[in-house]
Amino acid sequence: MKKLIQIFLGILIAACSSGVHAQCSPSGQIGIQVFAPTPPAINPGNSQPGTVLFSTVVNNSTAGITSIIACGQLTVSYTGTLGPYNTESTAIPGIGARFSWSGGPYGLGTGYLPQTTTSAPYGSAGSPANFKWSTGTITLELVQTGPLQPGNYSLGTNSIKLTSGQSSTFAQMSVLASGTTTALPIVVVQHPTCRVSTPSIQVPLGSVPLKSFSGVGSTSPVQPSFNISLSCTGGDTGVMTSVYTTLTDQTNPTNQSNTLSLSTSSTASGIGIQVLNGNTVISYGPDSSVVGNPNQWLAGSTGNGTFNIPLTARYVQTAPTVKPGTANGIATFTMSYQ
Repeated sequence: MKKLIQIFLGILIAACSSGVHAQCSPSGQIGIQVFAPTPPAINPGNSQPGTVLFSTVVNNSTAGITSIIACGQLTVSYTGTLGPYNTESTAIPGIGARFSWSGGPYGLGTGYLPQTTTSAPYGSAGSPANFKWSTGTITLELVQTGPLQPGNYSLGTNSIKLTSGQSSTFAQMSVLASGTTTALPIVVVQHPTCRVSTPSIQVPLGSVPLKSFSGVGSTSPVQPSFNISLSCTGGDTGVMTSVYTTLTDQTNPTNQSNTLSLSTSSTASGIGIQVLNGNTVISYGPDSSVVGNPNQWLAGSTGNGTFNIPLTARYVQTAPTVKPGTANGIATFTMSYQ
């Protein structure tokens, strides 16, 4: 069963006052609800911290005007603590909310909060200055800040505030989990985990006559296929994991060609070994499971159950002269689940 993080999203703009601070005070009250558009379901899959899971431009065109008597530059910032990736924490494990503002009044810059105006909209008690929330574009993003935990959550109250140079709060925009809401489903699914069922595989290539080789690059017939087998469990129904593989030449670990070196105990020379997946000759790379490892290749995708990676092998001539004898090679395989 899919596990669902259900986020309820609404934006409420309201004027608030922290009292009179050296002639800095709001004039009048506003209380206007503004809602983001209904977003599609989001499946973060194997996303990493810093990934933007959802982004929307907030419809603040009807947000109105906050009349203020300002005595210093204005700053738009979070009411909470600034967290990683310029986010404010939410009630959801692994998810933070962040805002950006572009084209705002009084020289507010472009980028993530906090931002400070380049000029001070001074006013007087009889003629207050006007700060328009509806000026410029406000963008809300939900950002992954850590591991995502499947479950059902509501977005807690997250706010951005407008303050003067003396830290008087003139107006506050809050993201609330109450009142009229817009559903924001984020689907966090459980991917299967896999273990190798065939940790050691012997592949006999048999005896090959010298006449099979006619020059450098010529090959012997491929031998019957063998499998790297995986057993995968624990995933949600229908959820797939991409399986990547790297083969490493144990005799020459720095080898990144498509020819496996003969082991030091081999008595033959002038030939090497090729391993194929279908018609593709596999190249070798470092023994590592990191994403993007050199010559790491996609073996396929799997859900719960058994997953087989079919391979074949053959000899390939690597020198003008082939000397008969034993010809063995050792390769390891490293799996990466992405």
